[in-house]
Amino acid sequence: MRLSDVDYNIPGLPFKQKEFILPTLSTSSVPFRNSKQFIECYTHLDRSEFSFVNHGAFGLALDVGLSRAHSWRVFLESQPLRFFDRYLLNHLAHSARCLVDFVAKEKRNKMRESIALISNVTSGMNAVIGGHARCNKNDGKKVFYFDIGYGSNKKMCQTYHGENVIEIPFEQDFLPLLQSISPHSTSSREENDSHPQAAEVFLSAFDASVSKLINEGKHSKSSLAGSLLILDHITSNTAIHTPIKSLSKYAREEYGMVTVVDGAHSLLSLPLDIPNILSDDCSGEGIDIYLTNCHKWFSAPRGAAALFCSNTHIQETILRQPAVVSHGVNDGFMSRFIWDGCRDYAAELSIP
Repeated sequence: MRLSDVDYNIPGLPFKQKEFILPTLSTSSVPFRNSKQFIECYTHLDRSEFSFVNHGAFGLALDVGLSRAHSWRVFLESQPLRFFDRYLLNHLAHSARCLVDFVAKEKRNKMRESIALISNVTSGMNAVIGGHARCNKNDGKKVFYFDIGYGSNKKMCQTYHGENVIEIPFEQDFLPLLQSISPHSTSSREENDSHPQAAEVFLSAFDASVSKLINEGKHSKSSLAGSLLILDHITSNTAIHTPIKSLSKYAREEYGMVTVVDGAHSLLSLPLDIPNILSDDCSGEGIDIYLTNCHKWFSAPRGAAALFCSNTHIQETILRQPAVVSHGVNDGFMSRFIWDGCRDYAAELSIP
């Protein structure tokens, strides 16, 4: 992973791969303008009774991804020992490098030490929320999430953190304010991250919950340092684009909180530039941990996702233990996540 592009040799496929011709994207910014060009990329899709538009729920894999994953499964079963001992890890590293190249316009060498391949965002969020609970077992640190956030994350928080969970009310009082903002006041959805009016609505809701906690005498401002703020980049049920940069910056500067973003729906639906999103050891700005799925809008087979963290302190504290502990747990950030037992890795191997 640390090798430069000049020194790195791409591992060759150990099987012949069927050739696929993918359409060329137009430069139009109109949503779904290119969708008709991709109909033939999903020849396996049953369209006899349904029209499929909901990539955000469970995804839909491209033919090319399914074919590559199938080839890897056949190669595995032709000689399992050869696959696991001689091919798997090199090709998983190649998948990770390819994914970094896709989401990083610059600082790719740094990002290659900041990625961990995981099977899905739920697995990664278990590692994050569970790790934060372990690191703050007797400190009473809180975990905050918005009521419009993903239900699974809420259940993880309640399981790992118990009574130290704070749900931020948003839907009833603040969602109407967000809806009142003219959609024409910003030129594109991704600009919500810096849209002042949208950010102010979220910040007001967040601040109201924290202020209530402090005013009740249960916490001081300083005692909240190290608490965890969970944000959905795009909410699951309502598709609201959360201004993650503004919220993360405020939570860190005002209260010393750590921020994790569940970006399950973001890969390919947004123009992600991960180095521009993440904080690191030096700048102290940006998101601390970012996770995204490959099976939704990216259209990879199910079972591939990524966790990004550039802060080495957080890598060795909150992220010290993956959801499934196995052989690589003591061998560094990527190694502790990349192998979680003898399972099907075909989806991750199909990323390139």
